[in-house]
Amino acid sequence: MNFFRQREFQGTTIWENLKRSRKIEFVIAHPNGWTLHEQVFLRKAAVAGGLIHQNDAARMVHMITEGEASVHFVVFNGGLESRLQV
Repeated sequence: MNFFRQREFQGTTIWENLKRSRKIEFVIAHPNGWTLHEQVFLRKAAVAGGLIHQNDAARMVHMITEGEASVHFVVFNGGLESRLQV
């Protein structure tokens, strides 16, 4: 949270407003082979780091495998969305 506050224009204000509104969510990419055990560890780290309250961890912290994250990055940043068809 300090990283965001220090590097984003009006970062402290934005962070506090999001935290207060409870609309902030975190998406954490993890290695493809990680199990639920490691994902729980990451959620606990988010709580221990002060990002969120324990009661909100399941709702506010989402996990995605590195493979899925890579595909999303390429689709949204590689200009592919205009060439993909359903």
